[in-house]
Formats: sequence, C-alpha cells, structure tokens
Amino acid sequence: MKKILLSICSTILLFSLASCSISMFGNNETVDSNADVVIISNSVSDVVKNVENACIGIYASDSLSASSGSGVVVKKDGIKYYAITNYHVIHNTTEVEVLINNRTYITAKVEAADPSKDLACLSFEAADRYNVGVASFPKDEIIINPGQTVIAIGCPLGLTNFNTVTKGIASRDVFSLKFNTELGGISYVDVIQHDAPINSGNSGGPLFNLNSELIGINFEKTTSTNDGIVVEGMGYAIYYEEVIEFLNTNSLM
Repeated sequence: MKKILLSICSTILLFSLASCSISMFGNNETVDSNADVVIISNSVSDVVKNVENACIGIYASDSLSASSGSGVVVKKDGIKYYAITNYHVIHNTTEVEVLINNRTYITAKVEAADPSKDLACLSFEAADRYNVGVASFPKDEIIINPGQTVIAIGCPLGLTNFNTVTKGIASRDVFSLKFNTELGGISYVDVIQHDAPINSGNSGGPLFNLNSELIGINFEKTTSTNDGIVVEGMGYAIYYEEVIEFLNTNSLM
C-alpha cells in the first residue's frame, strides 16, 4: 500500500442492498419504500460468503524482484475471467499470476492499464471446478453516505494473509483525490474515504457495501504527515464509477 506524507501547515493535503428490511415504527406502521431511512439486513459475514470467491491475490515479478497485491474478478466469458487491480501492483513487472481460492496460482495477462487512475485489468483462464466468483457493481446509481458500513477484502502483508476481511465506515462523500502516479506525474481520481483497516498488500483489493456490491478498489492510505504526526483511519478506494469507465474505455465490460 503506497503511503502519502501530508503537509499540515495551513491545510492538510490528502495523501457501499440485495434486500433491505422494512423498518417498523410505533404501532406496526410500515415505512414507505421510498423513505429516506431503511434498515439493511445483511451482516458482514453474509457479504463475505457472497463475494469471497471473486477476491484474488496477485503475484507480480520480474528477473530481479517480486511483489504481491490484491484484486477482484468482475467479468466471466466462458472459462476466461477478468479482474481489476491497481496499476502500481503490476507496474514494471514481466510476469503476473493470480491466486484463486487460496490454493491455485494461474498465469494472468495484463489486458489494460491506466496509470492516471491507478487501475489495471488482468485476464486468466480457469475451469468451472475452481469455482471462481464474479463481483457485481451496483445495478443502479448509488450514493455513498458517510457512516455507512464498508468491507475491505485483500491480502495485507502478503499472500499468506489471503482474503483478510476488515470492516469500517465511509468517512465522507465521494471526492477527487490528487495523487502521484507510478510514472512520476500528478493525477486525480474519485475515491471513497473509509476507515476499514488496509495495509501494504491490500492494494487492488475490493471494497464492498452491505448489499455485496463492489463499490471501490483500495489503493492508498494516509499514514502520517511530513511533520511526523501519525494518522489513523484514512484509507482510499477508487470509486466504482471510475472502474466502470476504465473497463468501458478498454472495451472490457
């Protein structure tokens, strides 16, 4: 996970309903389906059961070095699967493998990459017996509400921690984050800020809501300011609409 040092001199620069239960109030009065307040019935464990087979680990290497990260499968075409991860996970590597179901490594191909959004799409082939899942984006436009539950799944600190689950909340409305690209430039990407614990190795891993919908791709977190002040609970996931746009641009949806 990339770390960003912040300046705090005058301003701080910045480095998720398969079904909703109908809430009841008073004398068994049913809240209208268009009401602003609903109660979500899914638990975190329900979500994990729904999506875990779509979550993968990534091992990227060249002749001199190797690194690992996380990813999520978003499309199936016969025996071919397409997965999203971060560009910085596969940058400057010559071989990429995906780890599925915590037991099988499969060679993957980089289908598309966009350093300016820190996104990459991998493809790999797997027989049905491997039971690879496919994550779903929200079917309709959704609003990320500060305080709503979000769930991160990934491989923090290496593939031995495959599909580690953490929970948090969305911390603010979706906003555009300025970041340093792997190619040395400056870019902006729409993100969800959240406090689900993520660490090195979570890069490229999914962020879900309680409807088991893929709402973001984890890619950065703030750890400290350049004055040495430790920062907690400030992680960032690339907003799912950015991911869909990336896939559409590369004719991968």
